[in-house]
Amino acid sequence: MKILLVTDRSAGHLFPALALARAAQTAGHNVTLFTTSAYLGEYVPEDIACIVGKDLNRAWLLREMFLRSIEAVRIIFCMRPDKIIGFGGRGSLFFILFGALFLRDTGLYEPNVRMGKANRFLRHLVRAIWYGLPPHNITATMKSAGIPRHPGIRHYEKDQARKKLGLDLYRPVVFCFGGSQGSEFLNETFKKIIQEDVFFQAIHLTGERDYYQFCEFYDKIMRKEYFVKKSYKDIGLLYSAADIVICRAGALTIAEIVFFRIPAILIPYPGAEGHQRANALFLTGKGAAYYCEQNESAYAGCASILREAFADRQKLDMIREKLSSVSISVDDGTFYSSIFSGEKKD
Repeated sequence: MKILLVTDRSAGHLFPALALARAAQTAGHNVTLFTTSAYLGEYVPEDIACIVGKDLNRAWLLREMFLRSIEAVRIIFCMRPDKIIGFGGRGSLFFILFGALFLRDTGLYEPNVRMGKANRFLRHLVRAIWYGLPPHNITATMKSAGIPRHPGIRHYEKDQARKKLGLDLYRPVVFCFGGSQGSEFLNETFKKIIQEDVFFQAIHLTGERDYYQFCEFYDKIMRKEYFVKKSYKDIGLLYSAADIVICRAGALTIAEIVFFRIPAILIPYPGAEGHQRANALFLTGKGAAYYCEQNESAYAGCASILREAFADRQKLDMIREKLSSVSISVDDGTFYSSIFSGEKKD
């Protein structure tokens, strides 16, 4: 079977598609992955066929629509895929649209509680929709697939993880990160908390833009009691070393929080039609996470939560217990079987 997996320019789109590509290829299917991000395309192993689309300026909507349409028609016509699966965003919109017009077998994967614009537009044109976090309204065409984990992600013993990172074994550790590109708001909020009272050790993934200024900041404030990087491949090591995380609420992040059963202070990105807010409320509604809005009081709210949590460790234990009852994180094989159950390869 020839399969075309289509993603947009964010890690939340690419990594689930990459997980499916790996498993489908192992099962003997002919898989091609399309992405609109040359940067994220570097994460695709050489043994998986990958097409990187044109990097278009999204300010020119009509131009993007025209060029993406030509791109989609050309690739579908040349490849003639049996199945096309879109993973959200405008990058996949035209492939699913023209795939349905050319009578290809089409489907969508939506990891978030709240479906994105592109997937809402396309949902009536596809045979099936697979979801990661359970949406508010589940229809007959929707099936649960879970959210695949990053390859190689694993648990470490806390002492082992802290030794590897050069951190003290006994002082509390807070892990702050803002997704694949970093978050200026989370970085600055975390900075204010540290300036007020350094009672914990810090693990901080800053993203490219803020990295060097935070290296200087930590050198002055915390001496050796921190671990700061632009990004880090072995994310499991960082989760395992931490007692609590401060982060966004993308679907992949939610799945990692559940997998590691780690208490989190979720500060959802307020844009993108509020889909991160809906994801955050999925966990907080179960009592399995803390929640702060992105506003001027986020700093005070996070600082208060941290002080209370470390003063009464039973609260953190209760959150871990709540997280143990949530099941959304899956491996590649389970993700594949959820989407391809009943399918036969050529």
